[in-house]
Amino acid sequence: MRSREQLATCRAGLFALATLSLISCTGSPPSTRATAQPVISAPLPSNLNLTLNATTTVTIGLFAQVFGDVGSAGLDGSVVFDVNSSQGGGGNVLANTVRVRASASVGHIFGNDITVAGVAAQQTLGLDPTALPFVPGLLATAPGTTNVAVAATQTKQLCPGQYGVISLGPNSTLNLNGGVYHLSRLILADGAKLQPSEPVVLVVSGDVTAGTGAIIAPYPQVVNPMSAGDIRLEVGGNVAIGDGSQVHAHLLVPDGELATGTAASLTGAAWAQSIAIGAQSVVTGEGAFSAQTPSVPPPCNDNNACTVDQCVSNGATAFCRNTPVESCGGSQCGNAIVEPGEECDDGNVIDGDGCNANCTVPRCGNGILDPGEQCDDGNFINGDGCDVNCTVTRCGNGILDPGEQCDDGNLFDGDGCSSRCTIPRCGDGFVDPGEQCDDGNVFDGDGCSSRCTIPRCGDGFVDLGEQCDDGNVFDGDGCSSHCTIPRCGDGFVDPGEECDDGNVIDGDGCSSHCTLARCGNGVLDPGEEADPPVSPSQVVPVSDQTCRFDFSAISQLYCAGSCGTWGGSGGDGGCGQGDADAFCKLKTGNPNSRAMSFGIEVARAAPGICCPTVTGLGCTELGVFADRGVVERVSVHETNLLGTHGPGSVITNPVCTP
Repeated sequence: MRSREQLATCRAGLFALATLSLISCTGSPPSTRATAQPVISAPLPSNLNLTLNATTTVTIGLFAQVFGDVGSAGLDGSVVFDVNSSQGGGGNVLANTVRVRASASVGHIFGNDITVAGVAAQQTLGLDPTALPFVPGLLATAPGTTNVAVAATQTKQLCPGQYGVISLGPNSTLNLNGGVYHLSRLILADGAKLQPSEPVVLVVSGDVTAGTGAIIAPYPQVVNPMSAGDIRLEVGGNVAIGDGSQVHAHLLVPDGELATGTAASLTGAAWAQSIAIGAQSVVTGEGAFSAQTPSVPPPCNDNNACTVDQCVSNGATAFCRNTPVESCGGSQCGNAIVEPGEECDDGNVIDGDGCNANCTVPRCGNGILDPGEQCDDGNFINGDGCDVNCTVTRCGNGILDPGEQCDDGNLFDGDGCSSRCTIPRCGDGFVDPGEQCDDGNVFDGDGCSSRCTIPRCGDGFVDLGEQCDDGNVFDGDGCSSHCTIPRCGDGFVDPGEECDDGNVIDGDGCSSHCTLARCGNGVLDPGEEADPPVSPSQVVPVSDQTCRFDFSAISQLYCAGSCGTWGGSGGDGGCGQGDADAFCKLKTGNPNSRAMSFGIEVARAAPGICCPTVTGLGCTELGVFADRGVVERVSVHETNLLGTHGPGSVITNPVCTP
């Protein structure tokens, strides 16, 4: 007994919060000098009722909702709530490992490895998963060999018994009378309906598959009200529930996976080896899952004590036979005597007075419109025009009907279920709280982003037309305030730039390197003649302030004979006014400058401007100075114009207009 107690204590220590001291896991007696601290193990919630319970993993898909407790009883079990999924109604989540993704929300978490990127109402660290209810094994299966096939759009009923494969074609309906059914496999095609009219247990040795829009739920015309626990499926293989399907039952899949498609609805409970709830699906807990297979009453019960009830079958089809018992005596509703088969008898056959005209007590689902009811179609099926609470099927009646993702009993937005009974999400076409826009899709570049925000520079997302977006509108951090990658020529003056005129063209006041026009920037800007300010001539330097040639040290311009073309006269008149004017234009830099007076002398042994029509002669080429109004090629001799040109005429000492 002592070793058993110690083992239990050590097991708890594996999952408990850290304590000051743990009891030794060996068989040695504890020291008498110190008192061991008790191991802390979080108690299970008193209201625990596991709607979803798996041995290994439970995964709740994107935007899916669960109304009920979720757990995993395995030592390495895990529960994952994916992005934007949620747990309503203050439920509990219990597993060794719990993950709550971004924008997901859950109730109270009990676990040992907890990661919450979304929202959790409360977290308790320290859980022994083995303390959770275990997933029980399957009832012994005994399938038969008779296969049952229901053709497309066909409706038929079946008696309890042993069968092979039961398959339902598209949009077909199979009504099951009460009892236990053993079969090897169950297949529901798209739109097919499996609808028991009385409590049933289906034991399937193989797989169960349900196509898109399939339904497993009580038959609409039930005599006695049914809940999810009245339909129990025990499956030896896997269960696959298609997109948009509805299941109103308790499911046990101890050795396989239970998986739903997108926008499926599961009302009741599901215990399995692993569970995967599809995106946008809704799981609503109803009733407490029983670890023991429930017993079910005989089939074809008409609630009449004066009949013998029997389900008659020829193998593939069936019908109910309710044979009157002659010795039972006649009962008469309205005689003020509660006789067999009657729930009440107030001496009349009037509805709405506490005892209806058929001697039944007024209640939702009896097929009679009692006071306070909006409708009563005699069943407990949602989505058929009259819901299980006898309200007309509509958004806002608090019942999750087909086509609804949620229904919180009101038509208000902003409370987790929209006025359209959809789970608010970006891309649903409605601007929900926290959204700036919603255009019905999650595409970028159409005026409303995939995050339902109006695209703008600085929102942290690279939208259409943006090269970058670092979440701010500051310059100098690698992404400009205009959400462009900074570069010269983008039209914005970025750090390190002196200017930016939107192009990389030189000569327009802002260089191709985004520097301001100035002498010495290495760019030939307007008005400059050499940049860098370096001249090939020693006697005609380039100013490092203006980047223009300085002819002030030149005292003579050669214009003898055919060299006198400076004024555009063709050179047939020797030196003249045009040559003197050209000399002034070079000296002043003004294309409109003229010589008011000048001298004509014989060339001297000094630097001077060479003949424009002759090359060589040791002259240094400077180029054409069209911006000064001089279209002739200009070159200079650095030392002795006379020595290279001879004693020809030159213009000297011009007096120039500015």
